[in-house]
Amino acid sequence: MIRDEKDRRYIDRRYIDRRYIDRRYIDRRYGTIIVRTNPSCAIVTVDGESKNTPAIFDVEGRELPYDVNIKMDGYDDSTQRVIVPKGSEIRIEVTLTKMIGTKG
Repeated sequence: MIRDEKDRRYIDRRYIDRRYIDRRYIDRRYGTIIVRTNPSCAIVTVDGESKNTPAIFDVEGRELPYDVNIKMDGYDDSTQRVIVPKGSEIRIEVTLTKMIGTKG
């Protein structure tokens, strides 16, 4: 459930890839990047902060793009560039490609 208020946005609990994300208050100066990958459990890095997928990053809304780097052993790396306007939510879904010559 998302509800806009005068000076902040309240994000209630959500279910993303079988993981609950704790509710929190986000100042309207910030935006949110939500990253999901197939297969899951890749490492995502945004602005120097790394998390396993599914991942949620609260970032400062700005006109300049953020680089979203996605890595997983045995798979090709992926990089996405996204602009996150203030108060917005950007969703990224990536299917990783297996490296040539890897088993599994």
